[in-house]
Amino acid sequence: MSEISQDKPTIKLSRRERLRRKALESVERERSKALERLKARSDYYPPLDYFVSLFEGPEGLKGVAQRTGREVAITMCLQAPIELFWALDYQPVRLRSGAYAAARSAPSRLPALMCPLLKAILGAVDSGSISMGSLAIIPTTCDWTSGLASLGGFKDFSGLGLEIIEFPRRKGAARAAESWRNEVRGLWTFLTQRASKRLGPISLKEGRVRIIEAIKVIDRAREAFESLISLRRQGQVPAHWFSLIADSFYLDRVERFTEKVNEASELFRGFKPYAEKGIFLSGSPVFFPNFKILNLLEEARLTVLADDLCSGERILPKKVAVGDDDLEALIDSLAESVHEGCLCPIFTENKRRLGPVFEAQNQAPLKGLVFNLLKGCHPYEMDWLTLEEGLGETIMRLIKLETDYTSEDEGNLFTRLEAFGATL
Repeated sequence: MSEISQDKPTIKLSRRERLRRKALESVERERSKALERLKARSDYYPPLDYFVSLFEGPEGLKGVAQRTGREVAITMCLQAPIELFWALDYQPVRLRSGAYAAARSAPSRLPALMCPLLKAILGAVDSGSISMGSLAIIPTTCDWTSGLASLGGFKDFSGLGLEIIEFPRRKGAARAAESWRNEVRGLWTFLTQRASKRLGPISLKEGRVRIIEAIKVIDRAREAFESLISLRRQGQVPAHWFSLIADSFYLDRVERFTEKVNEASELFRGFKPYAEKGIFLSGSPVFFPNFKILNLLEEARLTVLADDLCSGERILPKKVAVGDDDLEALIDSLAESVHEGCLCPIFTENKRRLGPVFEAQNQAPLKGLVFNLLKGCHPYEMDWLTLEEGLGETIMRLIKLETDYTSEDEGNLFTRLEAFGATL
């Protein structure tokens, strides 16, 4: 009698599923390679293990939920006040991706000149390397972000609690300020209605107490982060580690993040200051694993001592004073902190745009400014003109590097940076 085969039947995958799996494998390889490069650095020490581990494990929203024990809320950009999320036991996660493999696997119907960051996000969602949570908040900042929810890769949003908040692009205008306060009040109502299923009814008094406690928690994180920035000004914090630390802010509970940042600061205090050719990094955000610009700057012996990136020193809004304000006044204060403190180039007028550059000049021996421009990032392309005009009469030298997530232009960019460094 012939032996009966015990092999499991072969499951034939659809072409789309095969492509998704292949894309996911490519994203994972890119991430692993970038992590190995970080761990091979001579300045890698045990206090940095925590930040590396956040990107080694499940970086997706499921992993964040497991790590924090909280319901995950997706956010885009920095405009939605993070204190509101923490006050209601949500874990906000900024949707971002620096993976070239993800950008390459984005739906082919997307515009060829689309922002690489947004294309990478769509590709990561489509491949499954970023899983969707149960709640999403999208402020209408740039035009790419405003249209994000309607693009094909985000069809999963249909199953989410989705809140679009209109972000006014004017500062100092009473109507714009009031409009934004109303949007943030509406966001709080949206969040409390959903959170009440977990927490029960939330009274005005309880809401106020929760927000005040969240503000204190964020204040402690801000203090730890500002200490790290102070060390950076002295050339004691390598750009790669600073960017990885900033990028990890949303991947764990803020209390643990604060503790680990303080431990990392103790490590960096023992580093020898190096600021022979200190530069200010500006322009489009830099997200792991796309550290191409940081690698090139290091190879050209240019030290990043400061930045105004929304992925770097701007991840936390300015401090909010807490007094005897009622709940609505607290929410309004948070709204104002975000709107007035924002340096995003989407504003029609942004008089304080040069402030961080001049402030950093007073704190660190800056020799030049490197502007990192992602192709297709139109607001920052116009922002370069503002910086060039505002800083053109100063002693600081400037250079704009227009790039994307690919590696083909690295040779040309390095040559330009090397020549730029020779002029400092």
